[in-house]
Amino acid sequence: LPVLPSPNPYDRYKVPEEILKEGQKVKLTLGEGEILTGIVKWSSPYDIKLSISSTPKTSVLVFRHAIVLAEAASE
Repeated sequence: LPVLPSPNPYDRYKVPEEILKEGQKVKLTLGEGEILTGIVKWSSPYDIKLSISSTPKTSVLVFRHAIVLAEAASE
């Protein structure tokens, strides 16, 4: 089921900065229930770019306000 965003707008963009280093493998759970696992290519205050597969190389851009849970993925 969808998860509602935090009522406090400042909490919507909080993702632990230590897991957003370039090359770090992360697991992101989005508000609609999707789970993305990939390697961080870059991040900004509002979005994160992930490489989600090795062949063919596919990247996705995820807006931080869509993320409900972010954690380091196991290798």
